[in-house]
Amino acid sequence: MVQEPCTRRVIGLAMASTGHAIKAALVEVAGQALDLSLRVCHSQVFPCPTDIRQFFHDARQQMLATQRVAIVHRAIGQALADAACQIADQASQSLHDLFCIGCLQPYLDAETEDGTQCHLALGDPGLIAEQTGTAVVADLIVHDPHGGYMPVLALWPLFHAAEGPTLLLHLGTAFQAVYIPPEPGPDALGAVTSPGMALVDALVRTLSGGREECDAGGRFAVQGRYVPDVAEQIRSYAVSSTRMAGLALSAAAERLAKHLTAQTQLHAWQAHDLLCTATHCAVERFADKLRELLAGRQPPARVVLSGGGMRNGFVLRLLQNRLRDCLDGPWMPCTALGVGTDVLRSVCAGILAVLFLDGVPAHLHPQPGCRFPRLLGCIWPGSPQQWVRCLAWMNGDLEALEALDE
Repeated sequence: MVQEPCTRRVIGLAMASTGHAIKAALVEVAGQALDLSLRVCHSQVFPCPTDIRQFFHDARQQMLATQRVAIVHRAIGQALADAACQIADQASQSLHDLFCIGCLQPYLDAETEDGTQCHLALGDPGLIAEQTGTAVVADLIVHDPHGGYMPVLALWPLFHAAEGPTLLLHLGTAFQAVYIPPEPGPDALGAVTSPGMALVDALVRTLSGGREECDAGGRFAVQGRYVPDVAEQIRSYAVSSTRMAGLALSAAAERLAKHLTAQTQLHAWQAHDLLCTATHCAVERFADKLRELLAGRQPPARVVLSGGGMRNGFVLRLLQNRLRDCLDGPWMPCTALGVGTDVLRSVCAGILAVLFLDGVPAHLHPQPGCRFPRLLGCIWPGSPQQWVRCLAWMNGDLEALEALDE
């Protein structure tokens, strides 16, 4: 199929921070730089192989060996390549006609003694390029001063609205708020807080002996009561883990969940009380961060929800009660705007790849420790012909693109 020169199709891949699934999306992009219009052609969530899920489980328990990290690096790359091939096959999309693949990989993270955040991306992008024949833009780690992991600039083409600012609330392992103005600029800032649902999920796994993964709908937490002594311990954890994301946040949550569970008999705490208090604390800290983010800004015209926590009625009720004085616009799921919450990050991966190849820095202004904005990511070329197409686009040679597509 010959495409219009200014219309590109990309595949976005993103692995869940828990390592249980890969989210894939085929996205059609028209336009260039930030002047983009987007259409999600097809999306799918693929379960990860057992060995990868076990690796992430052991990482949360801090039971890793160096050799195993190297092995799983390739295994994740293979799983991502398989997901790209399957999503293309399901959508009857030739990999040969793709513009590129964007990949938000999972990563191991740590903090040095001076507080510097260190990240190691998992999943071999070269293997994805080799097996698909398509250029791969990966290592899309966003070094956000707020500790966030949701790529802020990639959200602007999806959710900006002429009628006023949009506030995206991503309720996942970590909670994040992104203020999206009608025009891109320095006000497009993200603020993230922890523990988000990380501690609640860890408590559910610990208390159920691994039989349950999360408090679906908040049905357990809503049966409990708020316990001040538990809240005090959780607040100390929240302060220490504010800048964490991914596996580091999950590992910290697992440690606290085991500590709190061990004290239940000593203090006569009930399981539902622990979950109720953890949920209250997550919402309390997030609401405080939201007020800081919105201070002095035009109130949002609408609130868009994403992440697994948006299905938790208890969390939403607590949030709306705490923020009703500053958020009076309508609340809606991101699915109402044509983007499935399960694949939002994979769509963002595709957008970040497009921005990289269009020469648009992922940050609108320099971040702490950076002298100037930079392009986010690295590229691994695919087949020679497909790589020539990418080079023609980056050089602005539309005639060469037309000739290649004939």
